[in-house]
Amino acid sequence: MGLNPVLVDTLMNPVAWKEMLANLGNSYHLIQVENSLGKSVVSLLELAHLEWRKGNRPHWSEALPFYGQNPV
Repeated sequence: MGLNPVLVDTLMNPVAWKEMLANLGNSYHLIQVENSLGKSVVSLLELAHLEWRKGNRPHWSEALPFYGQNPV
């Protein structure tokens, strides 16, 4: 048994995303972030969208985590 994608790669605005979640039929727990936590995510998504529009589709393994500090 394999995984079946629910959606193909797509870009949605927040309203469309909420509608899609409401119509999915699966239960989920919405997490609300506070104190500007995650504020930079929109900028990161904008950069990713620009690359996607250029046709860049790198493999997921090329993503390296950044934790905001150098190893000591």
